[in-house]
Amino acid sequence: MISETTPTFWRCLERLTEKERDAARRSFRLFASSPGHNSLNFKKLTGHQDIWSARASLDIRAVAHRVGDKVTWFWIGHHKEFDQLFG
Repeated sequence: MISETTPTFWRCLERLTEKERDAARRSFRLFASSPGHNSLNFKKLTGHQDIWSARASLDIRAVAHRVGDKVTWFWIGHHKEFDQLFG
């Protein structure tokens, strides 16, 4: 799977704490080697065409646009905000 990020993703990432950013980096390394790993819970969002999410930690979700094997990460943040934006 090909994984890219947008400038918006990086701005969202910078708003997280250092501990949360570290968890996100670990999750993205895992995604690069094993996108289907159970701990990532990588799944298509219901009601959103081609939008998928992955778990970076219990409280952090990342969101991407997926076309085939290419995912473009455009948002990362707390689960509460995720639910408000994408729920």
